[in-house]
Amino acid sequence: MNNPIRQSLLELINQHLKLKEYKVCLAVWFDRGTVKQGVACLLEVAEQFDYLAMVHEQANSYGLGSIKTLRHWMVSPKLLEGVLSGSNPAYSELRDKLTDFEVLSIDPDSLGRKAMEKFGAGFTLPENTVVGWYVPANEIPQVQSQGDRFFGNARPDSAIAILEESADFVHRKGLMFSPDPLSGRWFPNTGEGMLDRTWYQDWRQGKPGGFLLRGGRFCRIIGFEVIAKPSFSKIINTSNPGHMYVQVLLKAE
Repeated sequence: MNNPIRQSLLELINQHLKLKEYKVCLAVWFDRGTVKQGVACLLEVAEQFDYLAMVHEQANSYGLGSIKTLRHWMVSPKLLEGVLSGSNPAYSELRDKLTDFEVLSIDPDSLGRKAMEKFGAGFTLPENTVVGWYVPANEIPQVQSQGDRFFGNARPDSAIAILEESADFVHRKGLMFSPDPLSGRWFPNTGEGMLDRTWYQDWRQGKPGGFLLRGGRFCRIIGFEVIAKPSFSKIINTSNPGHMYVQVLLKAE
């Protein structure tokens, strides 16, 4: 269930990072409702861009086969601050379009305050969060016998901000977070973003796995909910309470 447009944009950003011609500070896939027409909108923030450039290109010039048209906006971190503050009406078109977005890559140390307020939600994990590793169904017996040793020094690939927990600590409900594949920063999973996650694909196929939490406790996945609650904006530190985030239901074994 990988989203082909999302995958194509990630490949494009990866290409830019490998070339090292300039530092990619932020890459945002925005206005995602245009996906139905095969159009993708990408905001790329890099240190060397000292002017606003809008590129309206056929996607095949970028080698992006799953996209009919790529609208590629490029700005510098300093100019992005001006775009978001609304100090120049010339940038109102871009500012107004920065909705329904997903951050594909971020370097928080290179961005200004307004950019971090808008795009930096979740790069630090909230309180009462547990981290661990996803375990496919066929590996559960081995993981349960070995505990943390099964993953050695591997970096945790999942985090769960606990919202509810039973008195006996068997049942838990929490918000899912995953690390950004490029920056390693943690971000909350959205309804769109979870579609290419292995833990969701396995669950949809009737092969639910679970999470081995740091410390050795294993929790099996019972189900997922994609919901929006005003209270999430405080947990995730975002100014947009309307975003749909992924809740996971777990049972400890």
